[in-house]
Amino acid sequence: GLSHSTVESDSSTLYCMFGEVEVIGVLADDMTVSCVAPAYGIEATVVVGIKFNGKLSESRASFGFVPEPIIDFISPESLPSIDISTVSIDVHGSNFDSRVPVFCHFQRILPSKDDSMQNRRVANEEPVKAIYLNNSLVQCPVQSWLTLQDFFSLHNQDWAKNATLLEGAILEMSLTTEQDWIHSHTIPYLPSETVISLFPRCAPRSGGTKIRVTGENFAERDSLACRFGSMNAELVRFISSKEIECTTPQFNHFGSGAHVVEVQIANNGADFSSSTGFFEFYDHLIIEDAN
Repeated sequence: GLSHSTVESDSSTLYCMFGEVEVIGVLADDMTVSCVAPAYGIEATVVVGIKFNGKLSESRASFGFVPEPIIDFISPESLPSIDISTVSIDVHGSNFDSRVPVFCHFQRILPSKDDSMQNRRVANEEPVKAIYLNNSLVQCPVQSWLTLQDFFSLHNQDWAKNATLLEGAILEMSLTTEQDWIHSHTIPYLPSETVISLFPRCAPRSGGTKIRVTGENFAERDSLACRFGSMNAELVRFISSKEIECTTPQFNHFGSGAHVVEVQIANNGADFSSSTGFFEFYDHLIIEDAN
């Protein structure tokens, strides 16, 4: 075995060997040598050994070099300021490996409106381990504290609809392995959507009717979604922050006859508003005879 006295008294350098590649090692204690893995041009599994005084140790240990993960996009691309129902932020890309854990770091930032004050920040003390699904998708579990609620009143939630107050509020998400930085991404917080009225308020079960939804804080995003009960609208068209157009889906639930459902909006396609309107589906009028 090696000891600090042995290494210090010998002029030879202590090396870690990754296959044929050697890097300088540091003796941490009599049982441990620490070293930084070298760059390796290809995906490979190599034998790891110790080289000291020109002699290579016998080793049964191996080390894997894997491709660096590549991040393509993250969803959802925004979050509501309150009432987050999303259970994970999905990270899409390539080269994820179940042998290399990915960790998610979150930091909420609410810019101050007073230039003399620093940004108000709250960071998660412990990173969250991502859930590996396959080599192109990992999920960062979303914690309930990721809302902005603790910056404001717990009782009066009018702040959650105030676009001016929330301007510039972001969630910074960074992805790392145990030691290496992979990617960082900025996710904006959006003010809560509000549904005020629907026109018309009823339509046939067959779907395809265009419904004007008026409200507040609608966002012009590809992810903008409109939901009738449990079914998403066939098409959503953004008109303004106060108006969108939703095309009703075909409604085949609950047999026949009229049925009332809630209509909800989600700017990010995932976190549907607690503010709702009510819409009625009815059967098509069928004329069987006329005289």
